[in-house]
Amino acid sequence: MASSKEVCIFLAGAACGAATVSLLAVRSADLTARGAATKRAMGHSMEAEDSGRRNPDDLARLFVSPALLRVSQLLLQTGLAPPHLRYGSMTARTKFCDQVVLESVDAFGPNCQLVVLGAGFDSRSLRFKSQLESAHVVTFEVDRRIVLNAKRERLEAAKVKPNPLVRYVDFNFNTEPGEASLISSLVAAGYRTDTKTLFLLEGVTYYLDPHVLDNLLMELQAGSCPGSRLAFDYLFQSVLDGTCTAPAAKGWKASLARTGNDVRTGIDPELLPVWAENRGMTIVKHIADDGDLRRQFLGVTADDADKLTRRCWDSLGIFGLILVQLKAPDAVDSKATGSEVKATQSTEQPPRSVEQLATPRTLGYSF
Repeated sequence: MASSKEVCIFLAGAACGAATVSLLAVRSADLTARGAATKRAMGHSMEAEDSGRRNPDDLARLFVSPALLRVSQLLLQTGLAPPHLRYGSMTARTKFCDQVVLESVDAFGPNCQLVVLGAGFDSRSLRFKSQLESAHVVTFEVDRRIVLNAKRERLEAAKVKPNPLVRYVDFNFNTEPGEASLISSLVAAGYRTDTKTLFLLEGVTYYLDPHVLDNLLMELQAGSCPGSRLAFDYLFQSVLDGTCTAPAAKGWKASLARTGNDVRTGIDPELLPVWAENRGMTIVKHIADDGDLRRQFLGVTADDADKLTRRCWDSLGIFGLILVQLKAPDAVDSKATGSEVKATQSTEQPPRSVEQLATPRTLGYSF
């Protein structure tokens, strides 16, 4: 039988191990946020204002150390930058989401809501401050506390006047059963389930396990007003299964793995309409072709892209951008089967209240 001292040592070691894993996960979230801000800052600083390639986020630099930004710029200028530092797809993603925010605020009218999921160092509440304030749009920025605190500290240090209509919500997407749900956490911060809302899920979906993503989508369906929208980017399934022929696929995935980010979920762009419909969503916009992304958001032709590939066209051809309108939860066909989406269990249940959402359920979709 182990002595009480040995038991104490074992328990202490286990606790330290659990704390270390938790700390690494939180630290990874912080690094991911800084990495995205670095790419936005490079996309803004390295492109001419009238080039059509410039990232519109002029505040991203506030969240990046000048030394890191300069080293990253030098690597890009010499063509030695690894895939995760190149910023072409980030610029397209930023412009797409910017466009969606402004269009949705205009379509929804005054007193709507903006929820930025996995917000990181998102700056739209500041860059669009006048538009959001004049329309009385309350913005909820959702992320882990360490990221939200770091953001506030940087903004305070830079003496940037905050948007008074922003609410910070500490939340971990990988919640355990019994923990507060996303919607209940938002409601506690002032979110209204009877108000049209735009949800942004930028740079998040591929880091979530499939069942976690499905739980999140169901929560948004049950906890949002009819007519609300969701915008997100997604990784092609072919990148995960190794069949993607795009030059960026292999290098991008390996580069992310070296930084501690594990990609977990992909979607086949050709089957996306069925994927969305089976999850109760109606597609409003969908852009997956790299040529369309270049033309619409980067203002370049294929020839231009070839010349600039080593500098910035990192992951065009492996990502898609989508805007959907959310439906009522009972519109979700959780029995859908076929080659595109296979349901592993039937989950026909009535819509849940906000209180019931505190315990997420799994839809059982497989990709």
